[in-house]
Amino acid sequence: MKKTDWNFTRNMTYRTRRRLHLTWVISTSVLLGLMLLLWGWFAWLNRFIYYSADGAHLDFETDYHITDGVEALPPERPTVEIHYNEGENVVDVPTTKDLTAISGYYVTTNMLLDSIENVETVAENLRGGSAVMLDLKSIYGNFYYTTSIPGAPMATQLNIPAMDQMIQDLASSDIYLIAKVPAFRDRAYGLSNTSYGLSTNQGKGFLWADSANCYWLDPTSSGAVSYLVSIATELRRMGFDEVVFDDFCFPDTDSILFDGNREEAIAAAADTIVSSCATEDFTVSFMGTKPTFPLPAGRTRYYLSGVEASNARSIFDSCTFPIREAQLVFLTDTNDTRYDISGALRPLPLDEELPEETKP
Repeated sequence: MKKTDWNFTRNMTYRTRRRLHLTWVISTSVLLGLMLLLWGWFAWLNRFIYYSADGAHLDFETDYHITDGVEALPPERPTVEIHYNEGENVVDVPTTKDLTAISGYYVTTNMLLDSIENVETVAENLRGGSAVMLDLKSIYGNFYYTTSIPGAPMATQLNIPAMDQMIQDLASSDIYLIAKVPAFRDRAYGLSNTSYGLSTNQGKGFLWADSANCYWLDPTSSGAVSYLVSIATELRRMGFDEVVFDDFCFPDTDSILFDGNREEAIAAAADTIVSSCATEDFTVSFMGTKPTFPLPAGRTRYYLSGVEASNARSIFDSCTFPIREAQLVFLTDTNDTRYDISGALRPLPLDEELPEETKP
C-alpha cells in the first residue's frame, strides 16, 4: 500500500472505518447469497435437462413421458445373489440338449391394451405346447403385472388384476409361456439408480437418453445385472417357461461415456444372467436384430427380428449356435413358411380364425 493510501486510511474516523467495514460485509454477504441462489437455480434446472441423439434439451414436463405408469421410488438394493459357474463344486449350467424348436405367437402391448380377455381366450384355444410370448414391461420401466420387486412401478393403463389372472391361467395350461422384457433400456430404474446408468459424454453424471427420452443401464454395472436377475427369478417363480430380454445391447450412439469393449461387456452380462437363472425347466434368452449375438453356453435362445423371408435361409445356414434349429427363433408378422426352417413366432391372430393346425 502506498504511503498516501495508508495516510488516507489512518486519517479516517473510527465511525467511517466501521461504515466501510459494514458495507464490505453486507456486499460480500449479498454476493455469496446471489451465488448460492444461482447454484440452486442451476441444480433445479438440471433435473429438466435430458440428452438424446440430437443433443441436450430442456423439458419442463419430464413426468409426461412416463405415460403408462407411476414414477419409481428409490428401490432397495437388489438382494438377489449372482452365482458364477466357476470352480469344481458348482452345479453345471444346464446344456441345450433338451431344447427343441418352438412355434407359436407373440402378444404386443397394444393387444393387451385392446383386450386382455380376448388375448387369453385365443391363447387358451391354441394347440397344447404352442408358445405364447407376452410383453410384460415397457421401456419406461412399468411392469404389466403385480411385481414384488421393491420400488418397481406398474402400468396404470392396463388392467393389472386381469393380467395377473391371465398369466396364472396360461402358466397352468399346456401353453409354453414366454415373458418379453426390455433389459438395459429402462427409464424409471435408470432415473432411480443413476449410478447404474450410461452417462452422456458431455459430462459425467448426466444420464444419456434416447429419442424416446429413455435412459439406458450400463451392462457392466453389477447393480443393473442384478436387477435383471431379480426379474428373471420372479418370472420363473410365477410359472413362466422362458424370459426373453429385449434391448440387451448398448444404444447405437457415440454420445455415451464408455471406454470399454461393448461386445465383450454384452457377452459377459449375458453369460452372468444365463448362468445365474437358467435351469432345466427355465430358459433365459435374448432378442435383437443381429444374428451374430454372443449367445452364451447354457439353456438359451436368440430371437431375431427384422429378417426378410428371402434371407431366412442364408441367416440360418450361417448361424453358429450349437443347436440352431432350437436356439434361433425368427419373429415375423407374416405366414411365410420360409421362416419355419427354425423356430418362429407370429402375431397372435385375435381378429381371424385360427389355422386348423393350431386348434386342439
